[in-house]
Amino acid sequence: MIRSIPPNTPMRSKYPTTGKISSPVYRKKVSPAIPFTGVRAVEEVQLDLFEDTEVIGNFPGVSDVDSFMVQITDNELIIVTKPDSERKYTATLTLPEAYNYKILNVEVKNSIMTLLMEKTDYEDVPELEVIFQECLKSFPELSDIELRVVMSRRRDSLEGAMGKANGKKVVLLFVPKKLYGHWEALRPIIYHELSHYINLNNPDEIFYERADEKSIKLWDMLKEAKSLRCDVVDINLWRKLWIK
Repeated sequence: MIRSIPPNTPMRSKYPTTGKISSPVYRKKVSPAIPFTGVRAVEEVQLDLFEDTEVIGNFPGVSDVDSFMVQITDNELIIVTKPDSERKYTATLTLPEAYNYKILNVEVKNSIMTLLMEKTDYEDVPELEVIFQECLKSFPELSDIELRVVMSRRRDSLEGAMGKANGKKVVLLFVPKKLYGHWEALRPIIYHELSHYINLNNPDEIFYERADEKSIKLWDMLKEAKSLRCDVVDINLWRKLWIK
């Protein structure tokens, strides 16, 4: 699958409240409240993810960071209160598959947890950097743009995105392991992502004007095979033109 990644838009679920109105004639006597025994049910907390690296969650009644256990396993963030905590909470969040993460800092203030993470380091691929610079020659107005490469955790899709790193515009490529070493095959996606910077609404127009003939031919083959938006189970189409 080849696609441009849209910006993340966190969505918060809203649950309507319902209830019954009791009869105004007969009212049941309310029993005294049962004294709190120190055991509470586990409550699930919703976490919000911002910019792929910052997580915020509200844990009422818990203001000590030492009351939590936090870990990342297989791109899932897991937060739970420790067994001796009076309030019991659990929270999970699935992180973007393209990245590996590590936790940098966790703070809790007024029961609001703020967790900062770091994405995996970008891959250093000198061969692909040479190809990127060659493609960039067709875009003289983008002389201040750079390439960033991440090894994708998805095995069967190549993804590209516009982004920023250290205040600079970048083209992000999320490359599956099976395409590592076949760097020439990535020319079409590089051309297309650069075209997004010129015409965000219609990058194809710029792509067909500026990409080389071989990249255009491969792009058309992928379109015909409907592989620009669908999972690519193998890379036979890439082999036909690029991989020897």
